[in-house]
Amino acid sequence: MLYTYYVDMICAPVVVDCREKKGPQCMFWIRDKQKRNDTQRAMAISWARKIATPWAQHMAFLMGVEKEDNKAGRLIMKTGMWVSRMIGKYTKTTEPTKSPVLGYVMWATFGVFWLLAGVK
Repeated sequence: MLYTYYVDMICAPVVVDCREKKGPQCMFWIRDKQKRNDTQRAMAISWARKIATPWAQHMAFLMGVEKEDNKAGRLIMKTGMWVSRMIGKYTKTTEPTKSPVLGYVMWATFGVFWLLAGVK
């Protein structure tokens, strides 16, 4: 439940905004706004695919569609639930924000998930 909230209310809008070139402007070292938006968009899509694939395979296993579990997906799910609990415990907002701080927190969180996605 909390993980779904985290994904729906915080992660998904930021990834969608980055994909649509409207997300938090985190890559301040890229001066050209168009190039920065393009770079953030490409990175968000690439990372989302790498993270979402093992997670979806794990969810399919839990639902009985897949015969084998995905270890990386299981780790992403457990870590995501923990992160979601921490966010729920320490934040009081239910509204998405375009804060650069949120952008950096999202990239750090996705970095952890990206590393977990490589687990075999």
